[in-house]
Amino acid sequence: TDGVEPPPDSGDGTVKVSTYANNGSAFAGGSLNFFCKIEGLGDGLVADFSLEVDGPDDGDIADMEVTFTKAGIYAIACRAEWDGGWAKDTTPLYIEILPGEVAVADTVLSNSTVQAGATVWVTCTFADSWGNPVETSPKVIVDPQIGLQVAGTKILTKKSGNYQVACMDPVSGTVDQTPASLTVTAGLPKKIVTTLTQDTIQ
Repeated sequence: TDGVEPPPDSGDGTVKVSTYANNGSAFAGGSLNFFCKIEGLGDGLVADFSLEVDGPDDGDIADMEVTFTKAGIYAIACRAEWDGGWAKDTTPLYIEILPGEVAVADTVLSNSTVQAGATVWVTCTFADSWGNPVETSPKVIVDPQIGLQVAGTKILTKKSGNYQVACMDPVSGTVDQTPASLTVTAGLPKKIVTTLTQDTIQ
């Protein structure tokens, strides 16, 4: 069942439970309010409603409000109980919980020690406060900046030295708090010149 507000009673005489929400999606850490409607219940009977949640986790249910921390698709069904019977929504309401804002960044290098002139690839992963992976376009920050050429997630090493490499989410500004270490050693010499001081070597 979908929709925001319950429709008027159908008056068809059959017991039917329907589920509605104030929105079809939310971000992790957010809440949605749900509404239940029952049709066809006998005169004089009063139903008590509860929610059944099927998804990545059970959510945090408080009355008819559910707080979600795990991203994914959830099936929400109202359940009605009354004196002498019960029924639940047989066509649950499907909602989507999206990852929250980036809160954690992680940096992995293809190699941690290379010779000058080599290329190093950076893998950036991001997650929200509840561990949900977040897809975003990363920015790579290096310290010191002199000696490395950064292009996207590719680093061209130019000068020997020790560097710190960290992934950053440009939207939230979240930076990896434990940067990866990169050691660049001197590369092979481009040219070797031999000079003899004597014509004859003994």
